[in-house]
Amino acid sequence: MIDRHPSFSSIQVVAAERLAVAGSIAGGAARSALRAGDRMPMFVLPDTDGKETGAREFFSRGPLVVFFLRGAWCPYSVRNAKAVEGLRGEIYKRSASVVGMSQQTAHQGRKMKRQNDLGFPILVDSGGGVAAQFGIKWTVPGCLRQVYERVGVDLTRYQGEGWSLPIPSVFVAGPDGGIAFAEVDPDFTRPLDVASVLPVLERLMVSAAG
Repeated sequence: MIDRHPSFSSIQVVAAERLAVAGSIAGGAARSALRAGDRMPMFVLPDTDGKETGAREFFSRGPLVVFFLRGAWCPYSVRNAKAVEGLRGEIYKRSASVVGMSQQTAHQGRKMKRQNDLGFPILVDSGGGVAAQFGIKWTVPGCLRQVYERVGVDLTRYQGEGWSLPIPSVFVAGPDGGIAFAEVDPDFTRPLDVASVLPVLERLMVSAAG
């Protein structure tokens, strides 16, 4: 979580985040994001225990829900992760898998899972290469970087490198890799509507049965 510097108010942090969000939206940060009808990248990434896992492995079991996280340090990201965890059983009931992706280190990912009782895997997208394939890799603007550094958020420490983050997103793809649903929100302060994946998975189940 963000450690507030005693001389730096939360009002200033929120103001900087709102400014960054407004600039991101105005600049069309989500313009290149994959959408329904596109193909999901056939990623292969290590999980927080170092085991490599790929999209093809998930697709061999059925549909796949992928969502992107900023990291354990971010309260907005933790909120989204908890919301997904709350739906994990319902996702499994619909013969689907769910996986989180983050640029944070494996250590930070394990910490996030442990502290929030998360049962789904979190894959380590070091450097944001897979986020870029999804079209959601975002460079933190200088004004927000200065504020984050002042309150103790150093992404080079949490992620091992760089000042980029994924735009909070959730994607659903059928076993053929075709994306059936995508929500990409440049406003990282808003909760993702993760419950929307359930009716999509229902439709995929009906389609597979037919």
